Amino acid sequence: MKNKKIFKKFFLTIFSFCHLAFFSGCQKYAQFENHNGLLSVVAHVPLYIDSAEVVPWKAHAREENDISKGVLVKFNLPNIKEKDIEELFFQRGVVSWIIKVSRRDQNSMHEDLGYFYIPNFVKRGRDQKFYPRNFSYAYFQVLYTATLMSQRLMDQNCPALKHSKQVPKIIWSPTKNDIKEEDGKKYHVWAIVPTEKMSVSVKRIELLPVAFDGSNTLIGDYYVDLALYNLKEGQRYSDYARVGAFRIEQEKELVPITCVPTDHRRNPIRPSQFKFGHQ
Repeated sequence: MKNKKIFKKFFLTIFSFCHLAFFSGCQKYAQFENHNGLLSVVAHVPLYIDSAEVVPWKAHAREENDISKGVLVKFNLPNIKEKDIEELFFQRGVVSWIIKVSRRDQNSMHEDLGYFYIPNFVKRGRDQKFYPRNFSYAYFQVLYTATLMSQRLMDQNCPALKHSKQVPKIIWSPTKNDIKEEDGKKYHVWAIVPTEKMSVSVKRIELLPVAFDGSNTLIGDYYVDLALYNLKEGQRYSDYARVGAFRIEQEKELVPITCVPTDHRRNPIRPSQFKFGHQ
């Protein structure tokens, strides 16, 4: 039930920020600036992590202390005026934000969990013409490997691979309440110059949040960074700006329970029939 509430909140927020992006006239916009050919995007609103929630894995006959699938993180994005989005496209081919999610684990080893992009254009009509678009928020998940084995396993009531870990708490910063906005302040400046040619896969955000593999333990410090991205060239066009960070300090190993997985209530399958992959 809690899992359904999380994704209900996700879809309601998608609707809300799409509505605001097109119809709100009082919000603050990031500005496109051109100083003698030196191009930049300047954000006059701070970046922050709006929420970080544990995604529970509801197990049969367990109502409390649910096993965890992973975490769902929501963060804000700068909105850019339509004319500035068009100028960014014509000047440098920049049509997207790219987000990097990285982690420093409990052994102080740093790794990039992955990247995804959010386009500032949408194609419409028979001619597939580009139209500017803004998102106010974006989401991603960091999940245990057991959750990512296959979609079928994610839909089961029972955890796979003897997974029985729970994330009791997530700490994140900055939060919206931590920040006091100041009129005219430049919170972030992205100088628009070709930088890194992306040699790794960059996922596209869809209706559901992008998911990254957090391995068999999620303990560590996580970092969320934002830059400008030329999708056609597959190239980053600015340095990264730090959106925020979150921390998972501990996990609980829950006592395994007897669990009979079901495809749905009227079609139970016996444990001996429960196999990995498709049937």
